[in-house]
Amino acid sequence: MPEDPKLLRILLVDDDPDCAESVAALLKRAGDVDEVLVAYNGRDALGVVEDFAPDLVIIDVGLPDLDGHELARRLRGSMVTDACAIVALSGYDQPEDERHGLDAGFDAYMVKPIDVEDLATVVAKMVADGRSGLIKHKPPARLGRWADRRPLPSLKKR
Repeated sequence: MPEDPKLLRILLVDDDPDCAESVAALLKRAGDVDEVLVAYNGRDALGVVEDFAPDLVIIDVGLPDLDGHELARRLRGSMVTDACAIVALSGYDQPEDERHGLDAGFDAYMVKPIDVEDLATVVAKMVADGRSGLIKHKPPARLGRWADRRPLPSLKKR
């Protein structure tokens, strides 16, 4: 009999408590999620990441203490999180912002306001593709606004 699939452990990093709690609630309802741990700044995220060992990290780019790009770089340098998927949440929607995100190590780049369906699709792809390690260091998927629906590129490792 096949083993039950492992549920995702997600670390969400956002300095806006209302946004963080809303996104965490959406993630918990997406299914296939074991736990969503919220950190409200980059330093707190670094402090919990080793013990929490997330499969997916979602980071607001505009953090006050340690910006999201630097946090992504540090996570890529950690043995615990170097192979997990890292998704950027950003209010910046220019091509150079996405390139900067790729250089920092993000796997997907989602522009705020977050599209619930796109967020659920990212989580579903993580589950379908076997979660962590499968979408490391790929160009960020542009997951646009509500009115800007685009199919997601394959997130499988080449």
